[in-house]
Amino acid sequence: APELLDTLIVEGRSIPAYIAPFYRRREFGLGRFLTRADIEKTGASDVSGLVRRMNVFDILGDPGDGTGQRIGQRARTGRGFCPAALFLNGAYAGRSGEVDVDMLLPLDGTEAIEVYRSGEPIPPELRMATAPVRGAVSTCGVVSLWSRMNAPDTTRIIRHLALGTHAGARLGAEGVREGRIGLALSYTIRGAVEFYPGVNVFPGIPDPGVDPAPSGWQLVLALRARPLGRESPWYLGLGISHVQLSGPSISGPAGSNTTDEQYHIFITGLLLPGGTWQPYVEIQVLDALRLSAAQTSVFVGLAYRAF
Repeated sequence: APELLDTLIVEGRSIPAYIAPFYRRREFGLGRFLTRADIEKTGASDVSGLVRRMNVFDILGDPGDGTGQRIGQRARTGRGFCPAALFLNGAYAGRSGEVDVDMLLPLDGTEAIEVYRSGEPIPPELRMATAPVRGAVSTCGVVSLWSRMNAPDTTRIIRHLALGTHAGARLGAEGVREGRIGLALSYTIRGAVEFYPGVNVFPGIPDPGVDPAPSGWQLVLALRARPLGRESPWYLGLGISHVQLSGPSISGPAGSNTTDEQYHIFITGLLLPGGTWQPYVEIQVLDALRLSAAQTSVFVGLAYRAF
């Protein structure tokens, strides 16, 4: 007699033909594979930083000759370094140390990545002799990158742009005062150095203190850097700030209750990992060169990484 079978629903999505080998190899479970969704969760800013977080290879610093970070494996004796082979969309691109992997493909233009450590089974189409070992040849691992079809253009001067929104207040002997909300931009100029403009607004919310809360605005222009490298969440910055405040407690020229001041500003903060959306905590110190007159403000915010 005929038998009634349960309905089986299969859901899938189309992928470009050029990246099909990545998904076929992922089915075998060899190597390590990250899709675009996985990459965004890491919070990495470049390919070398992403590979470092995968904890597969040894990473040597950039020697400054334009070839970028060295990706590969150190010899067991501690002497010598075996560079990994780099592939882009299935085509051999060179060895790490000959080609800068961060210039080969920016992370924002990366759709997927697969890596294979030396000594692990490597697919035949990705086997490339990269270093002589006792007269023979050895594959010192593979980093295979796959580009996005509609990636943002990050090949120009700006390779990173983020917009942050935050709220904070000034901390002093009299307590928490002068609450404010604001916006800030950050974009990379070169390496770990970023241009950091921002604007804050004092909404004039009633203050529980003796003096009424002032209203006004603050403009910040600063350069910030990450002393521990581009992947570090900690940053430092220096710049200038213009503050305009008005209110009954502000003393100014006759008939006026508005004051304008310019300050040097010191900035430090932590930009926490979070993919496209990254929370941050920031401290700003106005007039930091004069300790007796310094004003310290603390902000918490959320940054959206555009690219």
